[in-house]
Amino acid sequence: MKNRKLSYRFAVIVLVLIFLGLSFIYMFWGRIFLDAGFYLNAAMRVSKGDIPYRDFFFVQGPVYPYTYALWFLIFEPGVGSGRIFSILLSLASLFFAYHLAKLWSNRNGAFWCLLALCSSPLHAYYFSSIKLYALAGLLLTASAFFLFGKFHPLLRYSLGGILSVMAAATRLTLLPGTLIFILYIVIDGWHVDRKAMVWSIIFSLSAGLLLFAPFILLDFNALFYNLFAIHVSADTGPYRFGLMNKVRVLVKLSAAYPLIVIGLTALAVLFLIPAFRPRIRFAHLAVFLAVLSITLAHVSANWFSAGYQSVLMPLTAALTAGIIFSNQQSIVMKKWFRIALGTVVAIGSLVTYKEPLWPGGTTILGYLKETGKTLSEITPPDRSIAGCNAVYAISAKRPIAEPFGGAPFTFTPKWDNDTCRRFGGINVPMLVTMLHDQIPYTLVLENDSFAVGFPGFFEVPENQQAMIFATIQRSYDHINTLSNIGSAEQKLLVFIPHEHNLVTR
Repeated sequence: MKNRKLSYRFAVIVLVLIFLGLSFIYMFWGRIFLDAGFYLNAAMRVSKGDIPYRDFFFVQGPVYPYTYALWFLIFEPGVGSGRIFSILLSLASLFFAYHLAKLWSNRNGAFWCLLALCSSPLHAYYFSSIKLYALAGLLLTASAFFLFGKFHPLLRYSLGGILSVMAAATRLTLLPGTLIFILYIVIDGWHVDRKAMVWSIIFSLSAGLLLFAPFILLDFNALFYNLFAIHVSADTGPYRFGLMNKVRVLVKLSAAYPLIVIGLTALAVLFLIPAFRPRIRFAHLAVFLAVLSITLAHVSANWFSAGYQSVLMPLTAALTAGIIFSNQQSIVMKKWFRIALGTVVAIGSLVTYKEPLWPGGTTILGYLKETGKTLSEITPPDRSIAGCNAVYAISAKRPIAEPFGGAPFTFTPKWDNDTCRRFGGINVPMLVTMLHDQIPYTLVLENDSFAVGFPGFFEVPENQQAMIFATIQRSYDHINTLSNIGSAEQKLLVFIPHEHNLVTR
């Protein structure tokens, strides 16, 4: 018995080490999302005392910038330190998913849950990025762990409710799941402990009020635009993320999380066979409805990606393992079955592990350091950098030219000047004036940096794009061409002002 326990613990440690290994591979070699600088800039602005929505553009709830800002108060802001913090959050999400699965089944179910997550290279990539995924996934999974755990009703309802509210205040699409969890508290608490239920609802609503009331009072219109109007506008634009593209995302998810897909398929089949139908708890139903409602919110939006769904995977893995291993252990523990699953996992990993890797021939962090050094050498310390991604200015330790900290979402060609100033955008005439006056010293752009406008996610007319680049050619010199930090295919064009035309500032 003692040897079995040691073997099990060793296997768990190995899985976590595999996940850590994948995470650190993507930390050093993983592609950087186009909006990574947007999130980094938001956290940095908060760490310096600026307020989201009123002082700068930010399209999600306030939890992310304030959480990462605390980290950046201790460690130097940047892609590397941000990714380290995300990895720590991802480990915490594994912890809660593992124990939630164990709560609903046994240690074999917990191991299955861990295997489903730790064997997915794409999950390690998404949760090591400096986007919302790791933090939102942690809060959602932790809320379920406390809500359905074996704690005093007041503690589990309160923590479950508060954490689910925080999850929605991190990523807005998690709001349907939060509402499901709040409904569970009401129904379950009505039968278990009504006093605890009432207090937990008060605490949860208070948490939501504390998170959003300051921003509502400071600038309600800016909050409404940032959190709702710009998201709704994406559905009105000509760029449509069609059904086939969404199907491709679902196929990619199947390859990225094969064990979860197999588990969900097995559950669907078992429900059709009365003799093997699993016993479903009320908690299982609540989690299923939360996952389903959030998934529908993702699928129904104009844009849908595998990264969006990664937030749900720790909770989905715990749910799947918790039901299967509490009902059908005789099947899942067969040797041939485990071999088959191992084969599927290996194939899924081989198919997906290369996709997030940066093909630049060196580590992405090393390349960013090099690029930052190059940009810092050509940019005076008191002058700013305007880039298609704010990570360039951050890596160079130079100011970010406003409103490029919110790029690409702050390019708003259809707005008039007053609206741009009100909500932190910039239109073509304002941009042309900025470039003519050489307000940003260094430009780091792609050929199509001004091809898409917001809000509405629309194609900018070619004559307007040509006007912008014509101004750049009149006011700046193209001095370098660098590899991009995404696919490395589209090049980065570096410009500095014409010396004879340089405005002294």
